[in-house]
Amino acid sequence: MKTSFNDVFQKQLTNHQPYTGTNHYRKLVLLNVYLYLATMTLLVFSVLHFFTLKNGNANIAVIDLLGALATAFAIWDLRVNHNHKRAALIGTLCLFIFFLAFFQINQNQSFGLVWSLFFPIFAIGINERKSGLYFTAAFYAVLFYLAYQGLGTWQHGEWDGTSLMRLIIASLLITFVAYIIEITLLNAETLEKKAQNKLHKLSLIDDLTQVANRRKINEVLQIEMERANRHHTKLSIVLFDIDDFKKVNDRYGHLVGDEVLKKLASLVKHTVRKTDCIGRWGGEEFFLVLPEESAESASHLCEKLRNEIEQTRFANIQDSISCSFGVAEYFPGMASIEQFVQNADKALYQAKKTGKNRVIILDKAQHLAGRQA
Repeated sequence: MKTSFNDVFQKQLTNHQPYTGTNHYRKLVLLNVYLYLATMTLLVFSVLHFFTLKNGNANIAVIDLLGALATAFAIWDLRVNHNHKRAALIGTLCLFIFFLAFFQINQNQSFGLVWSLFFPIFAIGINERKSGLYFTAAFYAVLFYLAYQGLGTWQHGEWDGTSLMRLIIASLLITFVAYIIEITLLNAETLEKKAQNKLHKLSLIDDLTQVANRRKINEVLQIEMERANRHHTKLSIVLFDIDDFKKVNDRYGHLVGDEVLKKLASLVKHTVRKTDCIGRWGGEEFFLVLPEESAESASHLCEKLRNEIEQTRFANIQDSISCSFGVAEYFPGMASIEQFVQNADKALYQAKKTGKNRVIILDKAQHLAGRQA
């Protein structure tokens, strides 16, 4: 039942109108609610003043009818053209004119001025924050002037300075509250976006080494493969891992092993270009995405990294650390990311098999031979 109601609510109040962000959606829903309520309310009051009320006022009835037609047009325009600002402007101007005309004619009979307290709620709620505040300021400036002119005559002569002061104070308070609520909601959306961005960033970063995780690597690799294929540029990848890392963990403990991984990731990160992507593929394996690099130039980078890693002293470890590197280059027509990564993995396997602490390239001939096999 709840799901069914939500479906109807979404369909009727937004009609799948495009929106960007929580705040825009909130304003869109509020605008639709306001326009529907305004149209129906104005039509009802128009009919009442024309046909039902003994003291009905034809002028008010005409104003109500015109307002209802204008808000009905705003509903249609919003659904067809999806122009939120224009619909909000039409709705606000209708309310602006209707209320002021009503108050001038009604002269606070039956406490008619109480309706003025709704204006800032809708004006600030459906418009941009500042424009809504400007509309409200203009509305109350005119209303207070009319109310001042009505001293001693409105409400059968009972409208006095005290009544006007109460109206001014109540109007300013409701405007202040409406404005604060709007600011709070906007700030809440900003904080929510920041939290979402932070969570998204965390979901793409390896917690230990603070480099890209496997998910991020796959995203970057997909983008770079499409770019290389589209612009016919070079692209290489490198899969490398620490030689005999299990012995490090067994001899010095996993905490020391973790420090080795962190320092290694930092060393590589500060050596490669900013346009390159380094990530942790899993365990002691790391991955490099090197845009606009051939396999040959990528191998030169790997040799540089291999030498730096071998010469680096890692804390709490007496032995030197070495890495093996497998390099693969992208070729047009390569079927998938998996195939590309598999080529780098084959090259890494060859590096391990032939003695470790070395760089091996899987060239195009080997790639084609692997496919035929």
